[in-house]
Amino acid sequence: MNLKEVMYGFFLLLALTSNFTFFYSYQYTLFGSNIFLLGVAIFFNLIMVFRKLNDEHQLGAVFLSTSIVALLELILAGLIVVYSYYYSIESEAFASSVISLSGGALLANIISVGMYVIYTIKYKA
Repeated sequence: MNLKEVMYGFFLLLALTSNFTFFYSYQYTLFGSNIFLLGVAIFFNLIMVFRKLNDEHQLGAVFLSTSIVALLELILAGLIVVYSYYYSIESEAFASSVISLSGGALLANIISVGMYVIYTIKYKA
């Protein structure tokens, strides 16, 4: 067991679960205080982008692209949340945009975890 691979899997799952936590909680509290959860999701996805920059296996570019997609969608959702809080706009359009963007980031993280599991089973076994 390699500590580098353990930390990679740990942060990969942490990015996925923090993204899911924000996505799930934002559906039920559209204008609640979810900025902290979004910040946590952005932080762990940013860590995964930097972790995937050092990938040396064949699928490294695809792993990196899924992380960049997830990070960009979460940053855009964060910008929408900050904009709506700054200007005190409580619009359903803003809320649905944030939910959609975080759902897209969640899908990108699920694809990344699925590819990581397939890669681990196929190449490490």
